[in-house]
Amino acid sequence: MKLAKNEDLKEVYFEFANCYYKNNDTKMAVKTLKTSIKKYGLTEEDLIYSQVLDVKLSDITIAELYNDFTRLRNRYVTYQERN
Repeated sequence: MKLAKNEDLKEVYFEFANCYYKNNDTKMAVKTLKTSIKKYGLTEEDLIYSQVLDVKLSDITIAELYNDFTRLRNRYVTYQERN
């Protein structure tokens, strides 16, 4: 995974999140997507327009993280600036 591009890693995180969601672990699915926001710069548009991510999971994640989205994205930006 370390050799993959961030865009590819977003898709991997979508797949992980889908697996958790389909196994009735919505909490872990959202947590996985939250991690991808902080580490790989996942955007709200990525969630909305993803062809990989389950549509219902996308809606749940946006609703749960709506107030935190900017803060999480800022963590990603800060991380990128430091590295």
